[in-house]
Amino acid sequence: MKKALVVLSLLLLTCVQGSVFACSRTVKAAYEEETITMRVLPANVTVKLGQPFSVNVTFENIPNTMPYNGVTGCEFDLTWNSSILRGVSIQDIAFHTAATNDSSNIWGIKSEVSNGSASYVYTWQDLQRAIDYGYTPFLGNGTWASITFVSVESGETDLHLSSIELGTISSEPIVGVGVDGKVFVAKILAGDIDQDGTVNSVDAGLLSAAFGSTPLDSNWNPNADINNDGVVDIFDAVILASNFGRTAP
Repeated sequence: MKKALVVLSLLLLTCVQGSVFACSRTVKAAYEEETITMRVLPANVTVKLGQPFSVNVTFENIPNTMPYNGVTGCEFDLTWNSSILRGVSIQDIAFHTAATNDSSNIWGIKSEVSNGSASYVYTWQDLQRAIDYGYTPFLGNGTWASITFVSVESGETDLHLSSIELGTISSEPIVGVGVDGKVFVAKILAGDIDQDGTVNSVDAGLLSAAFGSTPLDSNWNPNADINNDGVVDIFDAVILASNFGRTAP
């Protein structure tokens, strides 16, 4: 284990300007016999113009047998058509969930959203401490991160995973295979509840009439549930307000 920590420390020191795992690509190909599937979920998303939404980047089938014994770090890029979607934020899920008692040990080397892409690189500063606290390595299935978008133009775009690197508990790389997602943006404006092409006071009145309702209520209006979460609430009102006065192209 001491040897593994030394190897990890060297990797981190030499890779801080780039990828933590890129420096491991010359390691013996035996670690490429298994692959970890990473997916964008939901795989297919349909939203309206001006509607915020989120997708998760997940992992599957991380092995718990030697020589892998789980994953202790992850890197990926996600890209999309910036004329259709605007990236808003990226939120780490796996590492922050696991490190609730030792968050200072997380090393978020890169977690950023720019024009048409998101980049993510996370690992631990002190691997042995993470093992001792019992929140590493990651095994099985889970979610690395959640990325939030706002749709800005109608059309379709892929959410493409690339530059996938995963580090094992012994600082060796495991091959990651990415499964892309797809987003379809309809021409209907988010907040255009009566679907007349404009978000205005009529739509605000319809949302007010349905406010607080769920599908079981008599005043339920599915068009007023703008974010499709099963309740008409303040989050729907915020979306309507952000598009107020807009007219569909």
